Amino acid sequence: MGARVRGMALKLAMILAAGLVLAGCERLRERVRPDPPRPPAVTFHPPGDLLANTGQGVEDWTIYAPDMVFPINDQPAYLNSQVHNPGGGPVGGDQCDPANFAMPWRDTFCERRSADRGSFNCPTRRIHQGVDIRAGTPALCNQERRKPSREMTAITIVAVADGFISNVGRYSVDLRSGGRVFRYIHLDPATVKVRTGDPVTRGQEIGYLSNAFGGSATTMHLHFEIKQNMDAAGFTWVSPYASLVDAYARREGGRAQALPKTGS
Repeated sequence: MGARVRGMALKLAMILAAGLVLAGCERLRERVRPDPPRPPAVTFHPPGDLLANTGQGVEDWTIYAPDMVFPINDQPAYLNSQVHNPGGGPVGGDQCDPANFAMPWRDTFCERRSADRGSFNCPTRRIHQGVDIRAGTPALCNQERRKPSREMTAITIVAVADGFISNVGRYSVDLRSGGRVFRYIHLDPATVKVRTGDPVTRGQEIGYLSNAFGGSATTMHLHFEIKQNMDAAGFTWVSPYASLVDAYARREGGRAQALPKTGS
């Protein structure tokens, strides 16, 4: 009888131990369970997918500047149309509309313009030779809009690559880096931190996002261009869109997610 009791007690102990092991394994699984997938750092309409009836885009996925950093230092950024989004001339509305500070991004390279400009890979002339970048939040937009452009210093613009400043204009800065020229437009000359001929390093502050437009005002944004030495065409404007998508995803430590084509 004593042996039988001892055997039952041993079985019970084994069952309890197994339960503790299983419970321990379950807790361990909970500790090491992978985190849910992070949302993308940037969602974007494909290259060349312009807003309908705003021009004829080009589907160019080329990352022309694969090592560049994003030109906005640390604020959230949004690529969309300054002309055909709220606050633009044909559309009306307000430039600080929350719709302008939301994903997904939209390409504006080759968007229709009145001036006779072109690019080797845009299907037509009279085009937008860069893309437009808003940054910050609607609240910051409303705060900054009350200031003259020389006092707009909330959003820092940086050099995207090592190189030198090849030109400082009335509201523009050109950065030469190897076979590329990066052009920044709508920087107020009173707060530009570089001069023609200055060497710069990637990430160095060069100015601030503003609405400067050579004595008049535009919406608050950075117009950004890449002019590249192409074998077949010499120095010509190329789409900066894919390079900016890539640089922003790297800045944010995340991934980029393309959406299906919807526009032009």
